[in-house]
Amino acid sequence: MLINSNALKVQLEKVNDLESRIAFQMSVVSKKLDHYANSLLKETNINLTSYRVMNIVNTFGASSISDISRLTAMDRAQISRIAVNLEEKGLVVFSQKNSDKRKKLIELSNKGDELIASLLPVFKERRKKVRELLGEEVYDFMLLGLVKLVETID
Repeated sequence: MLINSNALKVQLEKVNDLESRIAFQMSVVSKKLDHYANSLLKETNINLTSYRVMNIVNTFGASSISDISRLTAMDRAQISRIAVNLEEKGLVVFSQKNSDKRKKLIELSNKGDELIASLLPVFKERRKKVRELLGEEVYDFMLLGLVKLVETID
């Protein structure tokens, strides 16, 4: 099928309009980054969301489901399911090291520590590649913009 120049021009304008929408571009970038990150996890028995939960616990130490939910903007029930799955795999343990006995905390097990220790350099290298691709100035401005969006959008 041949397309005439007018029809092609209209299609190009539609593509340009779509690509000028920041939410659209952020969604595309997010999906691509997630796909790439999942490929880095293919040799493990966890998915990207599980890695994120483990990474938060590794960063902050024992963490509650509510705290992880707030940090990730994910539903507490989803975090809870992920934590139970990670516990079944021997990667995390539940504890109650605080004064509120109703509030379970999630901690990495020795096996979880080992897995995270093996994955952190891989993800650090990915960040390095993104920084190099964008350049320091663009990377820093983009990060600042994303932090502002996270802080202001409810």
